[in-house]
Amino acid sequence: MLPQDRQSEIMKQLHGFKTVKISELSKGLNVTRETIRKDLYKMEEKGLVRKVHGGAILNKANL
Repeated sequence: MLPQDRQSEIMKQLHGFKTVKISELSKGLNVTRETIRKDLYKMEEKGLVRKVHGGAILNKANL
């Protein structure tokens, strides 16, 4: 799965649940936790999400 596909799926889950956990994303997308962390950091740099301990939440601008 390409990074943009993973990030798109992460955004879908965030819009549905408002929060995601790295461990659940890792299992659901069948990638390592480190891969998810890297995706979340990239998404945070773009202002899409805010990384929190163990996961991420939607950036308030994207609600």
